[in-house]
Order: sequence, then structure tokens, then C-alpha cells
Amino acid sequence: MKDIFIDTNIAKNFTNPLDPEYKKLIQWLREEGVWIINQKLLVEYGRTNQNIAVLVSELNKKGRLRKFEKSELETIKFNKTFEKRLNSNGEDWVHLKTIWLSVRKIGIIIDEGLRKDVNQSPRQDGVQPQAVSRPEHIDYRNYEP
Repeated sequence: MKDIFIDTNIAKNFTNPLDPEYKKLIQWLREEGVWIINQKLLVEYGRTNQNIAVLVSELNKKGRLRKFEKSELETIKFNKTFEKRLNSNGEDWVHLKTIWLSVRKIGIIIDEGLRKDVNQSPRQDGVQPQAVSRPEHIDYRNYEP
């Protein structure tokens, strides 16, 4: 499964994207990618723009939108030592858990604290989670964990 996490701050660039890297990412999502999300992201996407809602609907119809439910996310518990090391705010920890539950464990995230948390995460299911700030900084098309 060629899945990827895309934070709201990245997805907002899907509105009339002029950046060729975002155009490539959108095209890849439409053709073969699986967008991993959670309920919080779905709500945030809904507040941003119509283009994201259309893409979410399109991927959902194709079976390529993977939404992790609250019950799945709650299976991951951070111990207090790990929580103290986190750079992101507590509201974003659901996104870290979403990446951990994904197959490839990769994401595109502008938020530096969350990106750092992903990159400094322990291996999950034998895979090192990885996050970058721009689409061209990771080979999301061919990435194999």
C-alpha cells in the first residue's frame, strides 16, 4: 500500500497549486496513492477548501482513503518519559499515532515540532517513521519501508 500522511498545512496548498511539486503529489494521489487520515484531519480539511473535499471524496470512492478511527488511535499509549521528549503540542499527537499505524510511516508536515517528533520516533513494526516538509524531499512514489 502506497500510503502517506499529509498535514493540513500541506493540504491547503492543494488549492489551485502553482508549485509543480504539489501538482505531482496531487496527481500521484489521484492515480495510486493512499491518503491516511484521522477524524481531526478530516474536520480540518473540511474547513480549508473545496478542492480538498473533492479529493477526499474521490479517494474514498476508490478505496484509497485510509481513516484511522479513534479506537485504533487509542491503542497507542505514550509513556510519560516519551511524552516529555515530544516537541509538538498534545493536540497533534493523534497525527503522530496516525503515522505510526500507517504501512509506510511517512508524512509531509510543515509543523517543525511534529515533523521532529515523527523523525525521532522509535521504530514501529520494524519501520523508522519519517516526515519531511516538502513533497520533493521524499520519494513517496517508490518509498519502501
